[in-house]
Amino acid sequence: MFDWSGKSVVYVGAFSGIGFQVCQILMRKPLKNMVVCSRMENVEMLKKLQAINTDIRVSFVQMNLTDNSSIQHAVNSIAPIVGHVDVLINGVGVLADKDVETTINVNLTGLINTTLMMMPWMDKTQHGRGGMVVNIASVYGLEPGPAFSVYSAAKHGVVGFTKSMADEHLYSKTGVAFICICPGMTSTELMMNKRDMNWMKWVPHTDTIWNTVVDAKMQTPEDCAVNMVNAMEQGKNAGMYICSMGGVKEVVPPVHWKM
Repeated sequence: MFDWSGKSVVYVGAFSGIGFQVCQILMRKPLKNMVVCSRMENVEMLKKLQAINTDIRVSFVQMNLTDNSSIQHAVNSIAPIVGHVDVLINGVGVLADKDVETTINVNLTGLINTTLMMMPWMDKTQHGRGGMVVNIASVYGLEPGPAFSVYSAAKHGVVGFTKSMADEHLYSKTGVAFICICPGMTSTELMMNKRDMNWMKWVPHTDTIWNTVVDAKMQTPEDCAVNMVNAMEQGKNAGMYICSMGGVKEVVPPVHWKM
């Protein structure tokens, strides 16, 4: 069981959705610091977090995931606040397939750059003391997503990055565990706007597939967040978990090739 006592958590994501629900749950743990990184500050939501537990220091740091200099500036700002980072939650997601660059940059490239720039403050051989990186992917990072192939490709990239960074040799040196959470269909802002997303059908012949997505049953962000925290608390390096419809299931990907 992962011990949250005295830990410094950095959450990268919006002030809504599954990730922010996770933050609210974690604010009931004995943390030391909660740092929220996003493009825009939401003072009211930060106050809401702080009100859950006044013993935890809640801070906001501006970060634009599509701008490497912004990510580096954010990391440089976080270090004086926390000293070291124990848990990094990469929770940003955007469903905007027609804008290929934004979809890849936000869902994948920004996540990778944030993680690599944050690692010196987690790596026990540098400024850190080990810890955990939690990458929020999607079930569409495990299976094909023909309704939104670019989003699916980005999330497959998140899964591959997580699995690679969780290599036992790297873990033995850094002490940083990597886990990947793959939520199923969830009633976040990302998906609740799906009925107005006809522009998503920019790939020919996907109308029928998209209609299946529109009619799918969804879990609540609150239910998903509870299971995500349960998965985190297992503290298992290379752990991969599907959180869907009120349940959590560990995924063991098959090995197709090995050196």
